[in-house]
Amino acid sequence: MESLRLRLASAFEWGIAAAFLAATLAVFLLAIQNMQAPASPAAVTAMVGRTGETGREEADRGRLGQRLTRFYEYAGFRFIVVFEPFERRGEPRASAIYLP
Repeated sequence: MESLRLRLASAFEWGIAAAFLAATLAVFLLAIQNMQAPASPAAVTAMVGRTGETGREEADRGRLGQRLTRFYEYAGFRFIVVFEPFERRGEPRASAIYLP
């Protein structure tokens, strides 16, 4: 009887460990999925629409090319998106989103 209890306890512990591993993996995948940003300024404009742009736009020189900062207001929220290339002569992609 003691060996049966020991085997059941061990199986239960392994089951709990597997459940925690699966939950950790699910949270990690959810975080990765939410971290994916629109690739280009045209993609953000398509999502927010032209009415979301406040008209302010700043351009400056970054390490790898031109850095573009755009200001938006959508659904009552103001936010700033910074676009810059991630490689020399690359296409600008969203690199930061700020909520002032």
